[in-house]
Amino acid sequence: MGIIDTEEACRLVGRTAAATISTAAYVASTGDTSYEVSANVLVTTYSSGTFTVTCSYTDDSGTSRTLTLNFSNSAGTIGTAIAAADAFTGLFQHIRCKGGTTVTIASTGTFTSLTYNIGASLRRLAN
Repeated sequence: MGIIDTEEACRLVGRTAAATISTAAYVASTGDTSYEVSANVLVTTYSSGTFTVTCSYTDDSGTSRTLTLNFSNSAGTIGTAIAAADAFTGLFQHIRCKGGTTVTIASTGTFTSLTYNIGASLRRLAN
């Protein structure tokens, strides 16, 4: 499988609460399609709180799925929870979507006292 194109959501900055990455969710092609999905988070101020970033989609069997994305912090530790002032680099994960359905990236958790920037990437793969 090769990458045939890249679609990028907008980057949101200065967030202090849960966020959906884009105002218009990605729409999968008319046929079932494979994607690599990832996000990037920069926590600029942090006192407390913890959150994750999810990818919601419908798989090629028609089942709704919510995938919790993985990140590496600047020390190289891999995990899903974001709970420090640091740069969190997302690891690409492969999903298979039912044609004509949406893919949505969102942050979720406890946003007690933190500020962050977030962006996402969705790469469509050749089938």
